[in-house]
Amino acid sequence: MTQPKKTVRSAQIAAQMEALIVDGTWPLGTQIPTEPVLMTQFDVGRNTLREAIRALAHAGLVSIKQGCGTYVEATNPLDTVLTKAVAQTSFEHAMEVRLAFETSAALWAGQRRTDADVVMLQQCRQAVADAAAAGERQAYLAADMRLHQAIVAAAHNPLLSHLYESLASVIQANVAYIVNVVGVDEGYHVHTELVDAIIAGDGERAQAEVLASTHRFQQLIKEQA
Repeated sequence: MTQPKKTVRSAQIAAQMEALIVDGTWPLGTQIPTEPVLMTQFDVGRNTLREAIRALAHAGLVSIKQGCGTYVEATNPLDTVLTKAVAQTSFEHAMEVRLAFETSAALWAGQRRTDADVVMLQQCRQAVADAAAAGERQAYLAADMRLHQAIVAAAHNPLLSHLYESLASVIQANVAYIVNVVGVDEGYHVHTELVDAIIAGDGERAQAEVLASTHRFQQLIKEQA
């Protein structure tokens, strides 16, 4: 049984509109063109266009605000799925996911880091050290996140980087919880050994540092419970 032509056409238009969101033509947070403009652009009727927009809204890519227009809410369908999952994630599950990502990132960063990566890692580590020395919790959390992002970037795996960025909110919340328990000094010393291993090109040691620090944090948190 074939699908109605209108349904097929609306799906095609939705796919084209999604592509404009993903490639940045319609940036995050901006209003997409008005219905008359889109009807002309895609050569479709109002009902077909609205069906396509509703499909994008259902996927979480846009939000329809009555009387105000339609706005881009996410730039990747995967991001919307992860955002919903993150809202229901426990601390333990977040730690497990971080461990899966960060052990792989540490291993590959140690194997693949470039001279430019080394400079970035050193700068990020120094920012973490400065924030820890000053006892500035918010600055520390921001610097810590940048350091982890630099490690993931040094792994030179674009998909890993994208997935890690998609989980940024849950990772930041997870780090904040850990810092509340163990303090900034403990976190800084862990990062020192990890970055040293990556700079030395020792991916296996870097991976071991992530495993050891995660285990230590889990133990400290259990002791505080």
